[in-house]
Amino acid sequence: MDYKVLFCGQYGTNTYLISDSSEAFVIDPDGDGTRVLSALGENRLIGILLTHGHFDHRGAADYLRRMTKAPIYIGEADAQMCRGNGDLAFLADAHVASFEPDILLRDNDKLKMGSVIVNVLHTPGHSPGSMTFEAGGYLFPGDLIFEESIGRTDFGSMSDALASIARLMQLYDDDTLILPGHGAPTTIGHERSCNPYIR
Repeated sequence: MDYKVLFCGQYGTNTYLISDSSEAFVIDPDGDGTRVLSALGENRLIGILLTHGHFDHRGAADYLRRMTKAPIYIGEADAQMCRGNGDLAFLADAHVASFEPDILLRDNDKLKMGSVIVNVLHTPGHSPGSMTFEAGGYLFPGDLIFEESIGRTDFGSMSDALASIARLMQLYDDDTLILPGHGAPTTIGHERSCNPYIR
């Protein structure tokens, strides 16, 4: 499996393209959707995966769906954010198109991309419907966890976030790469040792 990262939007969202066997998913597309289309190259976009529904993680989702016919996936508890309810756009006076997602995700769902299985974990905390995607040995947790920090929980739940992070720590080895929604990559082992929120 290959992956690329694009730094998108005014909040520097990490938009990821993962691909295998000429099929691709995009994770959290914000900003200019034409950049995502260009980065696809010869790969066919088969799905748009949203780790959660906040405006800075879905800004280009509807555009990409219209251009490629790829369905939009999101955790069922965050679906209302795609309709503009609770997506936090008011914090930045942002204007992000509302839309209806195609497929609502649940814990332990599995998606196929070429020969790769994408495992879906419900990891609430940053938002009620936050999802972490695991593919090819990489974790894409959105804004659940950052390098030596965690995402804000004032619109979610601190206790849920800590429980979700603890679940990832239990499930994955120290060398598992974490590719967060903002900032630099890190590893399970580094966070286990250095993140003050992990005991």
